[in-house]
Amino acid sequence: MTQTTNKNTLLKKHGRPVKVLLFCLILSMLLETLSWLSLITLQNPNPMADTNARAIFDEPKNTVDLVAIGNSNVRSGIIPMQLWKDYGITGYAWGEPAVDPFDAELYLKKIFKKQSPSVVILEASFFFRNTTLTENLNSRVKSGLASICPLISYHSTLTKLFKYSFRDLMQATHSVTKGYFVNFKAKSSKKGKTYMKKSSSDDVLSPIVEKQVLKIEKLCKENGAQLIITALPSTSDWGYKRHELTEEFCSRNQLEFLDMNTSDALEAMNMNWKNDTRDGGTHLNYYGASLATGYLGQYLAENHSMTDFRRNAEYQQWEEDCQYFYNGISQIEEGKEKQKP
Repeated sequence: MTQTTNKNTLLKKHGRPVKVLLFCLILSMLLETLSWLSLITLQNPNPMADTNARAIFDEPKNTVDLVAIGNSNVRSGIIPMQLWKDYGITGYAWGEPAVDPFDAELYLKKIFKKQSPSVVILEASFFFRNTTLTENLNSRVKSGLASICPLISYHSTLTKLFKYSFRDLMQATHSVTKGYFVNFKAKSSKKGKTYMKKSSSDDVLSPIVEKQVLKIEKLCKENGAQLIITALPSTSDWGYKRHELTEEFCSRNQLEFLDMNTSDALEAMNMNWKNDTRDGGTHLNYYGASLATGYLGQYLAENHSMTDFRRNAEYQQWEEDCQYFYNGISQIEEGKEKQKP
């Protein structure tokens, strides 16, 4: 009787903490499971979730020589297979909608554990996403939480997570496009001729962002990579004031800066804002991305001694991926021609 009474007393005394602990454990398991599902079914904007981008972790160790990190301008504006075809560069485009410099540092740390790129391209338009202390602190917290629980980045309805079969979820990841998002739509930009003119823009480059970019540069140096700050062509995400602020910051800190929005760069690319953007100037379509990638490749060839891996038998898969990619592009273009009246 005394033993039963003691058990009841213990349950009454410790029952609530035990229930709370069990609840936390079950909730944690549920969040981890939903996070995993959001990643594997591509319903998560985090590029660590995107099969195209996270396939970098499935490439053989230390075989990726260039990584481009930034927002969706990167995944829409850089074609790694073109860099391979023209220069033998093994590259990945790692772009996430609404990315910030805190995310970029987190992603790079993970990439450097598996790959040792000689060049890291940091796309600068996300420098101007957060301007206040509060916004930057929120971004830092979000990045930290998303690294623990990717569901934090989830932007869709949970019902979409359950439309896949188990076989679909277990498929191995391999990206032929190496992170690039193929799009042939064309919608002209009305700002194409004016977006780089001097204006009274209220853009600012936050000291917090500057400090974070310098942390990324230090991380690159520690891992033997050269950092290049780059601005891809975009009439919505770029402008003269942003160019001016970024150029001054890079000059002050001896950072390499390549702006593809200058008049000289756009003329060299022969960029046409009527045909080369898919959404009115924010993102490039395939044709615009091809022009931008060609310009980037020539810049790398003239300023960086990157290795040409095309004759290396160990990189045969890259050549096969390249052939598959351009065969697909040809089929799409042939289909578009047939649809013309």
